[in-house]
Amino acid sequence: MLIDNGILAIIGAITGTVSLGILIYKTWKEKPRLSIVIQKAWWYIHTPDDPKFNMIIIPVRIDNTGSNGTTVYAIQLDFHNKGKSHTTPIIPDMT
Repeated sequence: MLIDNGILAIIGAITGTVSLGILIYKTWKEKPRLSIVIQKAWWYIHTPDDPKFNMIIIPVRIDNTGSNGTTVYAIQLDFHNKGKSHTTPIIPDMT
């Protein structure tokens, strides 16, 4: 018994679409998901003893909530201060 080409095409299209949907869902589910939380920041401004001393401390917590591992290679902080743009590369502590 022969199957009509139209029915075969419909079955192929449905099977392909379902397979693609399953593949996209599995890829989305298994990818690394980074959750980034910036906690309270501190800015230490210069004192009369050391007029050039300025320091900003920004604690950042990065959690991977996905099922696959990942590596954070670099973090960069971009900000504006007194009309100037600043970029500060931050190297993560990989211990």
